[in-house]
Amino acid sequence: RRHVGRLRGARCWRHLRHIDDRHLRPRVLRGPVRQPRDRRPLYGDRDHRVGFVQGEALVFASQVLVEGFTFILSALAIFWRLIDGVKGRGAAIFCAGFLFLHASFHLYDLVTSNHHDDFFLTDIFGIYLPAITAIAVVSISAIELPMWFQAIFRRAAHWQIANFEKRWDYDGTYMHEIADADLEAITRFSLLEDFGAYRQAIPKEGWYTAKLLGSLSEDCGPCVQLVVRMAEAEGMVSDEIAAILDGRIHELRSNNASKEIPLFYDYARAVLNHDLEAENLRAKIENRFGKRAVTAAGMALISGKAFPLMKYATGHGQHCMQVTVNGVTRSVDRTMIKSQSFAQ
Repeated sequence: RRHVGRLRGARCWRHLRHIDDRHLRPRVLRGPVRQPRDRRPLYGDRDHRVGFVQGEALVFASQVLVEGFTFILSALAIFWRLIDGVKGRGAAIFCAGFLFLHASFHLYDLVTSNHHDDFFLTDIFGIYLPAITAIAVVSISAIELPMWFQAIFRRAAHWQIANFEKRWDYDGTYMHEIADADLEAITRFSLLEDFGAYRQAIPKEGWYTAKLLGSLSEDCGPCVQLVVRMAEAEGMVSDEIAAILDGRIHELRSNNASKEIPLFYDYARAVLNHDLEAENLRAKIENRFGKRAVTAAGMALISGKAFPLMKYATGHGQHCMQVTVNGVTRSVDRTMIKSQSFAQ
């Protein structure tokens, strides 16, 4: 402790060479190192304690900080895995791998060297036990958390759903019921939002066209209204939204400003009807926007269908409502998705 205090008080690294290195711990450096000014050999065995040379104490301190910070991140990742078994699994696997490799290095060092055994008891609780715990948490597919712990995060789930309802003026009663039934269920259901948010290389008009038709194929009101509000919030023209809902797509074919909408409209409708024309339309989208645009349109279509399907499955989709676009209320006709012919 006396020598550590002198190290902390040293203002210049050259003062460190005056410290008797026989009292220093042997973990600072291992193996042959560069020689100090007095050319004394420094080795990491038990007979000759390793000493400090200029800059080596700073390297050791930095290593401790980095390892400590990494251990904190690993603990947070494991905690994330406990409260969110779906989204936190990837981070937990990565951090558990780091802890396992770190513990393996210490175990190898213990077997092959003659100085690391001085810290074996410390390593058991500080290195080996955390690694074993992390691997166990990652390996278990279903972890039953205490009821008080579940109650805390169930409140957090209800709070997030309430914010979503307030932001979009949407009735999310069925989502509250899913959260009350099981935390893992609402966690997995929330992945649909991330799934449908993929929008690479696709214009917003085409993306919302596919999402609207996906909602129209399963819903006649609330979920369609939600997509309309989202489209308006991102600046999509209200007349174009109304034309999609009314099936007046012929008006947009002659409008050069809306040339993306008819293409994605026909593609989404062909996919919903399992029509062979979908392959030709897919090729057009791929040639014009790339394969990522085709993927984004498909994921938007699926996510548009998924939410109203879940709503019907939980018993909250038995009623229809009129949809408001830019202050004008209109009824939606789901049958128009199959009633129109494809443009050549």
